[in-house]
Amino acid sequence: MQEMETRDRYVADLASEMEEVRKFAVIGLTQSGDPQVLPLLERMTRDASPAVRYFARVGMNKIRQERVEPKGDWERVLEEAAGDDVDLAGWRRLLTAPDSERRVEAAVATFKLVDPAIYVVLADRLLDEPEPRVKATLVRAVARFKRPDSFELLARFLADPDGRVRANAIEALDELADPRLKPLLEPRLEDSDNRTRGNALRALARFDRSRAMKGAEAMATAPEVWMRATAIWLLGQLGDDDSAHLLRRMLRKETGELQPKVRAALELLASRGCKAAAAALDATTSEPPAPPAAAEVARRLAAEPFRDRIDAVAAALELPAPEALGLLRDRLAVEDHLFVIATLVKALGKVGGPDEVGLLAGYLQHADARVRANAIEGLAATGLPSIYSLVEPLLTDPNNRVRANAARVVAAKDSDRAFGTLKEMLLAPDPLLADSALFALKEIGTEQIVEILEIGLQNKSQEIQLKVLKVLEVLGRTNKLARELHEKYRERGVSGRWTRDSLPVLLLRMNDTDPQIRLDALEKLAEFPDARARNRIRLATKDRDARVRVRAEAIAAETDLEEKRRGLIASLGLAAYKKMKEAPDFLPELATFRDRIRDASQRLDRGEDVVDSISLRREQVHGLGERVLVLFQSGKVDDPGLKDLCQAVFSIELERDNRRMRAQEPLRPPFWESVPPMVWGALALAVMLMAAAWLLVPSKSGPVLWRKGRAPAARLAPAGEFLLAAEPGGKVIAYRKKNGGVFWEASPGRREMHAPVAANDLVYVAGDSGTLLAYRQDTGERALSVQVPGQILARPEAAPDALFVLVSTPPSGVSVLLLDPHRGTLLRRDEVGPGEGQALLLTPVTEVAVAGERLVAIERASGKKLWEYRGEAPFLPAPGPAALGDRVVAIAGRSVMALDPMGKLVWSQTLAEGEPPTAGPYVVGNQIAFVWGNKLHLLSADGGVPVASHDLGRRAAFPQVSGERFLWSPERSAISLLWLQTGKSALVSGFEGEVLDLAADAEAIYASTDKGLLALRVPEPQ
Repeated sequence: MQEMETRDRYVADLASEMEEVRKFAVIGLTQSGDPQVLPLLERMTRDASPAVRYFARVGMNKIRQERVEPKGDWERVLEEAAGDDVDLAGWRRLLTAPDSERRVEAAVATFKLVDPAIYVVLADRLLDEPEPRVKATLVRAVARFKRPDSFELLARFLADPDGRVRANAIEALDELADPRLKPLLEPRLEDSDNRTRGNALRALARFDRSRAMKGAEAMATAPEVWMRATAIWLLGQLGDDDSAHLLRRMLRKETGELQPKVRAALELLASRGCKAAAAALDATTSEPPAPPAAAEVARRLAAEPFRDRIDAVAAALELPAPEALGLLRDRLAVEDHLFVIATLVKALGKVGGPDEVGLLAGYLQHADARVRANAIEGLAATGLPSIYSLVEPLLTDPNNRVRANAARVVAAKDSDRAFGTLKEMLLAPDPLLADSALFALKEIGTEQIVEILEIGLQNKSQEIQLKVLKVLEVLGRTNKLARELHEKYRERGVSGRWTRDSLPVLLLRMNDTDPQIRLDALEKLAEFPDARARNRIRLATKDRDARVRVRAEAIAAETDLEEKRRGLIASLGLAAYKKMKEAPDFLPELATFRDRIRDASQRLDRGEDVVDSISLRREQVHGLGERVLVLFQSGKVDDPGLKDLCQAVFSIELERDNRRMRAQEPLRPPFWESVPPMVWGALALAVMLMAAAWLLVPSKSGPVLWRKGRAPAARLAPAGEFLLAAEPGGKVIAYRKKNGGVFWEASPGRREMHAPVAANDLVYVAGDSGTLLAYRQDTGERALSVQVPGQILARPEAAPDALFVLVSTPPSGVSVLLLDPHRGTLLRRDEVGPGEGQALLLTPVTEVAVAGERLVAIERASGKKLWEYRGEAPFLPAPGPAALGDRVVAIAGRSVMALDPMGKLVWSQTLAEGEPPTAGPYVVGNQIAFVWGNKLHLLSADGGVPVASHDLGRRAAFPQVSGERFLWSPERSAISLLWLQTGKSALVSGFEGEVLDLAADAEAIYASTDKGLLALRVPEPQ
């Protein structure tokens, strides 16, 4: 990737869903050598991927080796506390500190205590500790005492979800030398965590050495570097001749940072008297490392998956040039994966000569931009003068990276032409073009580029300005002119011009009460191409402040015009492509675009990567449209259809430019800000008198549609044309929604009932005691009566093929029972495990149960446990987790989170200090809502970014979501509605009784009150 790889980008990549992106971000932060990234790397040591954890630990070690950290005040206090007189109460306070870092430091400080009395404190805390890193440290602290009676305590952590806890538990149990450990090691011998597996094999060697050696050999030959690194340590611990022989084989194969580790392990064994290790060291010191065999490289070049072939290309470059050249040319002739083709053409240039120029030149017209860009780099590597004429036409390529690479090559022969292209790219509104231009200028590195970089500081994008300054800073180390320019503009930007605000911060500022802060944030949001920024700008067109509204409308209109322009350009490109297909001689100078579009369409027809093919075709069509527009301006296009489209584009551009000119005029405050306060006071009094008079006039149609003066219904559930009500007196009643008439009534005889569930033409009613009843929807006739084992914890979830019931069955804990929906027979029992069961979510694939601090997902089809996620606090049971596409959204303590289908954390939003949310999450469109305090907060579904918040009044009782509306009871006899997409609201009041439960549908609002059951008219939003 030829883009500037800044630390900010690496930090953003740490949150990526792709393992490879997170891994390379960790490596990039490590290479920066900046101690400030240590907290980021420490966080990534808890990543779900072993690869990311490995590189994060390696990175932390490298950075820490270069600095010595002074001891902080907290650490000195702990060291002083670790004396002979042990204050157990004080240590309990330290080990329960709110900050997990402080708890880790306290646990480490106990290592210096010699009084065994601290063991009880550590053991008690270990059972209650939720944070994995603290838990792992406490396991080590408990293990230090080597008490035989700690076996049962430590053994329960062998199945902990966190790899560090499992690894430390195995180490601790191994030191006890208890034979009961052997069967417990079995599940950990194939553990996905490298350290856990290594410790398990080391402990197994005490009981079965040959099997431990087989496991070590499997780790030593694993494709993952972290597994091989742990194998080196393990073989050094096992320390026999077999270990030395295996290390000798690894020494011949390993390269890079693992090779010295293998040698160090052999030296350790030799120092202990292992003759095989000494012989291995003697043999390898006199033998140069063998290059990879050509046959082996040829085999790897045809291997699957494609990433193995990419690695094989790098191995081929270590061979003698003639051998490498033959292998690479042969593979290129049959390769069909675009990533591998791009790698091959670049590698061919490094080992090839004049004979390869013609071959590589053919790939300059390839449909894929990555292949074209790498072909340019391959030709540049040959260093031949004939390449300039081949590369020069690509200075107008639509792809940013191809154009920048072409400019780098052409700059050596025609600097004016190359720098003209780079200037154009640097000032372009597209950030990708500017990014690639900066990369190319940095690589050219001559005196001439400083002038161009100064021009780049005029780019309207603040992000590009910051990147130009960064390039000037790097070049300034060796270039005096660049250094002076950097200092000049840096001093000019001290006031904050160069400070980049993050999108989440700007979104939060848009909710500030100060209109000037909102206006400043709005201007900065306009620079972001992100959809979240555009959505927030559109929402600001309804801001209560006129200046914010006017500016938001101007920005939104300009964005709309830009989108219209892009659509017209695409239409222009498609129209030109059709003309070129019908008449091959039409616009011959653009034939390259025609061929690339045709190739991309054929790839799509052949069933190749759909996303890749569509992206390629869209890119080429848009590029063709832009080029046709340029030709039209020079008078080379006279086709009537194309001329009309070009004129439409010019009209859009003219309107856009006019709007930009008007936007430069200062926004004056609204006229009413200059009105004297006394005038406003008189006007407010008049409005109040008119409102009072209006309230005194009897309303022709009140809010109540119908009323039933029965006992208050504790549970309401709309179902088709009926409203189902479960009364605390032990009755279930089906009311007609239209007029409130009773359609049928049943008496289950259970006073504590969950909300009724209507499905499969039945109404299911569950009582806490374990009774499950079903009634026919059309008649109210009882169809089912089942006594399930245990206590029913939540309302059942129904599907056409099964009824899912969450139950508590001591002593096994929480289970999900699958019942036949019509006969009530038990089909299957899915064990959730210990914990307090509270809620059940049914998705198309899984059943997700809440059990205290755990979320457990079970596959519906097989009953297999797919994943388990443990929160730092109990999950909120009301209404429980929600489904967001294929993700699960839940709230644990003060954290709102989204998990992917494998149970991995996609994003998490931690709220500020205070009481945790009381209701949620609710998924409404592309937003997630929850009640926190007396406010309803909205987060974006894609990243958990705060979008808005709404005040709910003095209380937020009985929150409900119905369609796009959020309902709640703000006071005793009132119901509020909030339309989440528009932000409009309404209030329903004027009825008797205190609201005890709510439900709603498109026709009405239903309220259970202490005066009876009401159906209320849905008001119009205000």
